[in-house]
Amino acid sequence: MTVIAAIPARFGSTRLPGKLLLDLGGRPIIAHVVAAAQRSELIDEVLVATDHDAIAQAAQAAGADVVMTDPALPSGSDRIGAALAGRTYELALNIQGDEPEIDPAALDAVWTQTRGQPWLVNALCAGTCFESKAGRDRTRAVDEDAIRAAREALILARRVHLDQLSHKLEEARVRRVVEPMLSGGEARH
Repeated sequence: MTVIAAIPARFGSTRLPGKLLLDLGGRPIIAHVVAAAQRSELIDEVLVATDHDAIAQAAQAAGADVVMTDPALPSGSDRIGAALAGRTYELALNIQGDEPEIDPAALDAVWTQTRGQPWLVNALCAGTCFESKAGRDRTRAVDEDAIRAAREALILARRVHLDQLSHKLEEARVRRVVEPMLSGGEARH
């Protein structure tokens, strides 16, 4: 499975323009984010989608692939969508460019806890970053414990009803993961 860490990196931040180029311990913030993504065992490629030459240069110097995107794009998701166009991959993780303390082990835990299924990745990440108390605490980085706690909360909440997901079970790639899990075996990828 090919997994891309897709990092939106807009220069014109509303509160602090150019923040991704600020020096943090001798390197720009964007370089720290790229390095963390590169340390993840899950990530095959780190891709920075930016609208600014200096951010592109800093990201490339840190070892990321870079795609220049239109500065008029309204969101990081739009920027990532433009950068991923034409690429072959199975999963793209949106990693914010201003999270220099992101834990590579937390990225790996996303895979472990979801078996790489995009709909579960989305639900788990939303639960981790927006719904859990730890995730809303912006003074600390999301770690493996936060990922595990969000997974348990997602299971207990049962907000996603099976009838909403039943059509997914028709997909061969989903059956390859779900059937062995239901029988107590390991998922096949």
